Amino acid sequence: MPDRLVANSADAYLGPWAAVNRLKPVFRYVEADGEEGCRYVLEAIQRLKAARSLRQGDRDMVQWLDQVKNRALFVCFGDDAGSDLALLSTHVVPGLPLEFEYASVTHERAVQPLLERCAAALGYEILKDRRILDQPGYGGLERRHSARERRRLMDRRSPVKDRRSAHHSR
Repeated sequence: MPDRLVANSADAYLGPWAAVNRLKPVFRYVEADGEEGCRYVLEAIQRLKAARSLRQGDRDMVQWLDQVKNRALFVCFGDDAGSDLALLSTHVVPGLPLEFEYASVTHERAVQPLLERCAAALGYEILKDRRILDQPGYGGLERRHSARERRRLMDRRSPVKDRRSAHHSR
């Protein structure tokens, strides 16, 4: 099951760049992609609009997402940029929890310390997400393509030595 990081209240969520800036001193590798963040929000809007019965809450969410889509970020972070088992990624959408999906049980176990450090850096609480993805009425934004998005980001980034000089180290 995916994990979620939630703030104590709706107004306690950090802005996307504020969240990235809090992660930089905690992890050796932090990379953000606004294009991928916007694409994710646009896909979420399309999924909500495609629903047969768009409830008022869904209409409100579509309106909110449309307002914040250009501020959303896809963020990938960890201590070893060369290992998929040592990286976490998520979309940071203003005002919404961060959701983390794992490639496997092995990946989930390997990155739990990263998730805990991320939660501490942001001041958020870790919650196990027990909703059923792809089922109408369970709310939230589904994270279906995190591995594909992480791979697209990894393919576009600069060589390792250039990347290390551009990011914070401990």
